[in-house]
Amino acid sequence: MVMGSQAFRQYHARSGAVGMNNAGNLRGMVVSGKWHTLFRHTSHVGEYMENIGYLAALANGIAESAPKIETILDGHDSATLKGVQLSAIAGTIAQRALLGVVPSGAHLIYRSLEGWCMLFGLASGKAESAASRGVKTLRYADTLVQTSFRTLTDTV
Repeated sequence: MVMGSQAFRQYHARSGAVGMNNAGNLRGMVVSGKWHTLFRHTSHVGEYMENIGYLAALANGIAESAPKIETILDGHDSATLKGVQLSAIAGTIAQRALLGVVPSGAHLIYRSLEGWCMLFGLASGKAESAASRGVKTLRYADTLVQTSFRTLTDTV
């Protein structure tokens, strides 16, 4: 298996230092034409997937805020006040869509650490002791990150 760092960059064998191109940067330092083709196509597909993920996050935010939006639209407030309230909701949706990577990434890290704690518990034969405390602590930390994110991005 070829590591990504070796597939796209040239290294000096003795020192392990990254080889630079004529301009003195790392741009265009592709080792093989096959890897260049793969990199070009995956980068192109990655851009579309990023946009789809952002649209999905916006749709999720709109779906979560639908009851608030309906309450505002059905209310007896003036059109100006409704506009201000709806723009605050729109800002919250946009913030959560743009910054949603932070709690999702933290959640993935905590979940993988939980798995390592469980494996440690099974390997040591003491699955109920330190491993379970570690899992509880990680779940608490994950909940703390999620609620903090919701609190910080809630502008309504």
